[in-house]
Amino acid sequence: MSRCISFRDLKLIPELSGFSEMQMLLPAMDAVIYPYLALFGLDVEYTISYVPNVHRDMQGKVALGFMARGQVSINRNDINGPFMGMEDRLQAVAFLDRSLLEEMAELSGKMLDYRGDGESIMEDEPFVTFFPYEMQEPDYRDVEEMIARLTDACARIRKSSVTQ
Repeated sequence: MSRCISFRDLKLIPELSGFSEMQMLLPAMDAVIYPYLALFGLDVEYTISYVPNVHRDMQGKVALGFMARGQVSINRNDINGPFMGMEDRLQAVAFLDRSLLEEMAELSGKMLDYRGDGESIMEDEPFVTFFPYEMQEPDYRDVEEMIARLTDACARIRKSSVTQ
């Protein structure tokens, strides 16, 4: 029941447009960013994590940058808000009504994982085994290296600011 918001979308907000993505990562910026994340339907009472990724922003453009990831808010005002899609609404309602979640899983042909260990069958396998080299984007390795660098930078920024 998580949701991601691109930093590129956040930068369209006039109050945040002057900040770079690295500045937005600073823990001191959480007080500025969290109200907008809540507006987009994230429950800011739970942990918000920042992850670099190749993704599409709300304008449909491909971006390589940071996303804020958090839990979908189950507040009725947020559920009925303009930024919640049908999938988000179903996730929120299923959180409140377990029978709906089980029925939706059955209708979609999927089984619920009651183990709770969070493991996936595909997590242990590298990306390359599923997609042969000829099917990958030409710049796949460059993008993978950039994501690793951004992940390291995020860890340094968040950790160094917290310890000071």
